[in-house]
Amino acid sequence: PPPILLYKPLEPTYPEHCDSLHEARNTFEKEYIRRLLEHNNWNISKTAQKLKIGRTNLYNKMRAYKLNQHHFAD
Repeated sequence: PPPILLYKPLEPTYPEHCDSLHEARNTFEKEYIRRLLEHNNWNISKTAQKLKIGRTNLYNKMRAYKLNQHHFAD
């Protein structure tokens, strides 16, 4: 049987404004991490575990992409 999803899977986005594969990949990664952080209520440990990366690596990516909970708060 297919797996039971606890949340809606991310729809792929194709950033048309990107001039290179590198820029498109970074745009996708930033959005993917942001959505997963929001899904996990900005819990770093849970998000890093879902991404299968270390917390330090996630913090570094968040810093590089300027992702923080207060910036995206409603």
